[in-house]
Amino acid sequence: MNKPYSDLPHEPCRQLRWKAMFVDSAPDPNVQASNDQIYWCGESLTCIGPDNGVASPQECGPGRPCYDKLT
Repeated sequence: MNKPYSDLPHEPCRQLRWKAMFVDSAPDPNVQASNDQIYWCGESLTCIGPDNGVASPQECGPGRPCYDKLT
């Protein structure tokens, strides 16, 4: 699975979701990457987390009160 947060300085919240998580197929080198990164929170089920902050790999980190570490 492609992990859009692999170069972040922190581990993102385990509640962070994006549509690529639900695509079970191998990447096709003949199809141009769309770079479509739509994220939502698994707890609030919207693009805004329970703390009223935006759900994204950059924002969903240890500094947020709703942060839930992956491990």
